[in-house]
Amino acid sequence: MKLPDFLQYEPFNRLREKMQTNELGHFEFFDPKIHLTGGERSSLAKAGLKLIDSPLLLLSDHTLGYKNSRVAAMYKEQIHVSGCKVLLQGVQEYREFLVISSDDAAGPLDICPECLHLLRYQGFDAYKERKAAYSHHVLEDFSLQQFFSYYSLYPVKCHEMTNRRLPDTFTIG
Repeated sequence: MKLPDFLQYEPFNRLREKMQTNELGHFEFFDPKIHLTGGERSSLAKAGLKLIDSPLLLLSDHTLGYKNSRVAAMYKEQIHVSGCKVLLQGVQEYREFLVISSDDAAGPLDICPECLHLLRYQGFDAYKERKAAYSHHVLEDFSLQQFFSYYSLYPVKCHEMTNRRLPDTFTIG
């Protein structure tokens, strides 16, 4: 069976004109194994989502992901937003993490300076003395809302996805 060329199919073209759409959209079939469900998105934003045996992904920009979303992980009384050495060591020791996507879920926890250093988030540098005051300011003013406005929370684009799961392919150097 041959499908018609829908770009040349006049009834659809008239409908698109009535809808005032110029561009064709993108569609991806929903698969709960690789896409966040509505319940998971809600949990991430409210109290967090407990992940056991770490289906946590390290994205191409070194941020953390779960399914098709960026997340932050809570470990050792800190919020982690990247695959920093502290979190990588923790992933090898522990098999469950709480992942979140909002400041409400994080509570009063601090951000991990190693994560910000790895990402060079807003010019943060944990080791240069001449940047100490500036870096302290970045730590104090950090919010997940601002972080996820820079690193888009959802959906993660295909080119940012990797098949690298923590801790499967990582060792502490």
